[in-house]
Order: sequence, then structure tokens, then C-alpha cells
Amino acid sequence: MAKLKGPLFSLGAHGTLADSLTYARRRGRNLVRHQSKQADYTNFARTEVRNKFKEAATTWGLLTSAQKSQWRDLTTSKLPTNWNSYLSHYLNSIKNGVPCIKLGDLTTWLGHTEPWTFASGENRCDCIADDGTYLWIGLNTSPAKLIRVLKSNPTSRTTYTFASGENKAYCITDDGTYLWIGLDTSPAKLIRVLKSNPTSRTTYTFAVGEDKAFCITDDGTYIWVGLWTSPAKLIRVLKSNPASRTTYTFEVGEDRAAVITNDATYVWVGLSLSPGKLVRVLRSNPATRTTTDLNPGSNSPRSIHDDGTYLWIGCSRAPGRITRVLKSNPATVVSWSFGAGQSGPRSITDDGTYLWVGFANTPAKITRVLKSNPATQTVYTFASGENDIYGTANDGTFIWSGLYMVPAKLIKFWL
Repeated sequence: MAKLKGPLFSLGAHGTLADSLTYARRRGRNLVRHQSKQADYTNFARTEVRNKFKEAATTWGLLTSAQKSQWRDLTTSKLPTNWNSYLSHYLNSIKNGVPCIKLGDLTTWLGHTEPWTFASGENRCDCIADDGTYLWIGLNTSPAKLIRVLKSNPTSRTTYTFASGENKAYCITDDGTYLWIGLDTSPAKLIRVLKSNPTSRTTYTFAVGEDKAFCITDDGTYIWVGLWTSPAKLIRVLKSNPASRTTYTFEVGEDRAAVITNDATYVWVGLSLSPGKLVRVLRSNPATRTTTDLNPGSNSPRSIHDDGTYLWIGCSRAPGRITRVLKSNPATVVSWSFGAGQSGPRSITDDGTYLWVGFANTPAKITRVLKSNPATQTVYTFASGENDIYGTANDGTFIWSGLYMVPAKLIKFWL
């Protein structure tokens, strides 16, 4: 690059001359350089990037004026206009695939992923566990199947089929090393799967009369399995030696353990009755139990979530209900009804501000519930042919919904 004292017979020439030479002043010196144009060549990467921008512009044009204006609420000093904000969220949403709904603002949906449909015979997603890298999906088939899905590329899937007689994967939990899967069989079965080698599995069969493993939770030392029996039963399984098990039978009339969770002190078991019941079990002495009746109309619990202060229980009446139980005083029970057509709340997840409740409807629905005022609800209805949410995982960025269909489907949403 030439350095000049008097460019173009002047003291301070700057700019480009005849698309050939560019004059400038930098660090107190006058400079001149040849002006070259970059060739507009086409390759795969460049075409892909251009197509993403074109898609963003096209979908932006499909929004109404009201929807466009909503994006102003999402802007920051770095994203000064609603279009800039929309474009940023759109491009981020398709880093790992096709556009996703941003569920955090239901006025600004971009359209959720097209469902990933599983193969023929891979039917009825009943439960999901998320380990950060993979989703592990249990299928309610005979024999049961386990699908490992790479989250960064959900088309990359591996299917593991269980043995004859190991039917209907109904519940799942992940302890980091193993998956523990409860089977809806008589007697019930518990399958331990080594995550690093899922073909390495061990099956533990419960005793006669210990039927239908409907719910499962892990406290670090024990696996607790709730049985769909009358009366309900709770099986405590020592993880270091799963053949070491203890059975706790509930009282007469305390039937059908449907949902379960645990904290540092208690195991909480929801019973599928009308109205439903909640049993608090002291972990250090499981014979010590307290039973709470839920509100009239809060029937048949089908999902449960613990946020530390409250238990949130989805009750499967028509329409469904969300029931909040104060853990420090379980007799404090409050319920809110969902709208018409929202029945069968089969999954609950929590982002801190909202609960996201998945429904086993046709088509499926997800309802966003404001935790500080659960009467404030917003509903999203899935497309035709996207039915029955049974399993849900929330990784902080996306909600993954498994559909109880033939074959099963998986849908990813922006949280």
C-alpha cells in the first residue's frame, strides 16, 4: 500500500477514484490502495445462508401488522427494530434444524418443527428422559422399545428392542449412568439400561401381585416404583443391588399409583381416584405415610411437577384441572380448570415463570399456565394428525414433545 504526502495534488484526498484506487488517511498518514471487487461465486455454504435469509423474509411477510408490532417488545439496544429481532430469533431457531415456535411469546410463533415421525412399528411414545445430548424415548409396544435420539440431529436415531415378554415401556428415569424403565406388565418389570451401551440391559421381575409399573423416581440411592394396583403399592429398589427390594402396600381404598416425585425428605405419590389422593411417604421410614384428598372434581392425576414450594398435579377430568399443593402443608390445595377441549393433562414442565402442560387430545394441545396466577392460561393447538402428548422434556431452550401415535412422533419447540 502506497504512502503519500500530497495525494492528487491535495492535502487530504479520500474516497475511491474510478472504481480503481481508494484514498484514505489512517494513523496520521495518507494511504492509497487498489480497489478490487469480490467475485460473486456460488457454493453450498453461501447458498444455504442466503436461503435462510430468504426464508426469514418470506415468513416475516406472512405475519400480520399486529404480530410484527409485537416483536418491538423483544428488541434490545443491539436489535433496534422489530425486523432485526425477528431475524435474529429466526436464524437462531434453525441452527439445528427447521424453524421452531418460540413458546415464550405466543404472538410470535415461527411455526414448530415438522414432526419427526418414527419408523413403522415404533409406536406410542409414553415417556421421555433427557441427558443433555440424547433423548431417550420409551415406546408402549410389545415388546417395548427404547429410542435414542441425538438432540442436535433428531433424524439420527437408534432403536433398541426389548426381549419377548418385556412389554409396554410406561415410565423412565435417568441417573447419569443407567436408565431405569418400568414396564406395564403383570407382574411388573424394571429394566436397567447401561447408557454407554444400551444393549447391556438387566431385567428385574417383581413378585406376583406387584403389577403395572406406572411411575418411577430416583432419589440417588433408591429407585421408587409406583404400581397400578388396588390398593396401590410402592416398591423401593436399592440401586446398587436391584434384587434388594421392599414393597409398601397402601391402605384399602388408596388405589392405583399414577404419578410420583421425590425431594430430600419425602416421596409423593398421586393416586388415580375420584377425587384424586396424594400420599406423602417419609423416605427414611416409608411405613410413615400421610394421605391428602384433592379437591372435588380433581380426578385421576396423570402428571406431577415439584417446583420446590408446590406440587402441581394435572388431573384428567373433562376439561382437565391443574391442582396446586403446598408441600409444607399438603392440606392446602387449590385447583384451576382448563378450557373446554383440554382434557387428559399427561405432562407438566416448568420454566420458572410458566408451567407448560401437554394434553392427550386430538389434535394435541399445550397450555401455558402463569404460575403466579394459574387462571391466566394460553393454549396452542397442534396441527391435524399431531395427537396425544404423553411425554415431555424441557432442556431450558426447547420443549420436546413425544406423541402417543402409530407410529410415534417427536416435535421440538422453542421455549
